Amino acid sequence: MSNITRSGGIVISWGGEVEGPVQMLNPMGASTGWSEFKTSLAIQCEICEMGIHVEDSAMDILGRTKTPERDALARRCVARFVEGRCEDSRKKLPEHKEYFPLTSTDIRSLLESAQRNRTKLICTVELPVAGAASESHDIEVFDPSNAITMLRGRLPSNRPYNWDLARVTKQVPIE
Repeated sequence: MSNITRSGGIVISWGGEVEGPVQMLNPMGASTGWSEFKTSLAIQCEICEMGIHVEDSAMDILGRTKTPERDALARRCVARFVEGRCEDSRKKLPEHKEYFPLTSTDIRSLLESAQRNRTKLICTVELPVAGAASESHDIEVFDPSNAITMLRGRLPSNRPYNWDLARVTKQVPIE
């Protein structure tokens, strides 16, 4: 299991496994228009089951026909959603048996992210400080476009950082 440490020291462990999709049916046996995925996380050593509901129209973006390849791509998109939810300290931690809906717009965004290289990177962020020299900070991420946002959640807010001028200066894959 890999660990994600949020600002404030909260540790989330997740193996990256996603189950699904399972077509959701109403009591009459007809489709509800949603598919369900499930995963389990360990948040501060307590197991938390998380459900993700994906609109059928969003699944169609991944492929009109149900195939093992489409389902695997859907699981990668859902995994990217879970990673993002865990990494972003501004988002509420999932609670046990909590469900999150994903729409077509969400899936389009996650698809792009899921199709990128899945190598974890150490990104160096150059961060100007008002009235002082710039600082460099390293942070581990899968997607370099998230480095500045994630770093913002981990640094003290009482420093006069100029976040508008922050930039990623180096990306090194973790072997």
